[in-house]
Amino acid sequence: LGAGWATDAHNPTGSFPILLVSDTPGATQTVAFAGPILAMFYVLGPDTGAFDYKIDAEAWQKLDPFDSFAKDYARSHYRLLADGLADTDHTLTLKIRAEHNVDSKGNWTRIGYLLTNPPH
Repeated sequence: LGAGWATDAHNPTGSFPILLVSDTPGATQTVAFAGPILAMFYVLGPDTGAFDYKIDAEAWQKLDPFDSFAKDYARSHYRLLADGLADTDHTLTLKIRAEHNVDSKGNWTRIGYLLTNPPH
C-alpha cells in the first residue's frame, strides 16, 4: 500500500468486507487494472473528502463525491471513472486532496471495490 493508505474492516455501511482507506492529504495509491471500463464502489458519508485520479499518463482529474445526502448519513455509492479506454492493461493513480467540500467533516476516501470489464 502507498504511504498514508491502509485497509480497514470497519465499514460504516456494512456493504464491504474490507476497505482501502486514507484521509492523508497527498497520499498516493497506484492500482493496476485491465479493460476499457473502470468504476469505483465506495463509502460516501459525512467525512468524505475529495481526491485526484489519473489513468495511465492522462491528466489528473478531480473528484469531489460529497453531496447533500452525505451530510446526514453514510451510504454505498459508485462512480464511473473511465469508459472507452483501450482494451488492455492500465494504471489508476489516486491522490487525496487537502481541500474538500465545505460541508464535509473530513478528507476520508473509503474504497470498497474497483469495478472493471477485463479485456476480451
